[in-house]
Formats: sequence, structure tokens, C-alpha cells
Amino acid sequence: MGFPLIYADINKPYVIDRITKEDASTKRLIEMGFSRGVQVVVKSKNNGSVIVEVFGSKVALDKNIASKIYIRELKKEDSLTM
Repeated sequence: MGFPLIYADINKPYVIDRITKEDASTKRLIEMGFSRGVQVVVKSKNNGSVIVEVFGSKVALDKNIASKIYIRELKKEDSLTM
């Protein structure tokens, strides 16, 4: 079971486990490449908002959106999709 992206450690790789509550904002995330199994790294955090690196690009997410993305720790068998 994963935990919300807002609780991730900075500069540690994680894998997206799921995105909750599908709506317009989460559909946009999926269009940008945020989906189950994709590796993400939180680069910075500020009052719940985060900047994450996904597929080599940095993306700023506000607290509400970041709390809908559930992640888990990276395991050896996970592909290096970033």
C-alpha cells in the first residue's frame, strides 16, 4: 500500500502506485505521464506543494493534486522508468 506524494523524501526515487479520485486534474496528470509504475523523484517541497521529476522533466504540483498521487518505495524489480 502506498502513501501520498506529499510525504515523500526529497531526492529519493519512488514509483507511482495509483492516482485517486479521477477528475480533470488527474486526467491531465495522466496525459503528462503520471501513471502507475512510473518513477518519480521529489526535488523540493514547500507548504505541501512539490516539484517532481518525471521522465527527465520537472513539474510543480500543488498540495491538492500531489495528495491524489500515491507512491511506494522503489524496488529492484521496478523498471527504471523516469
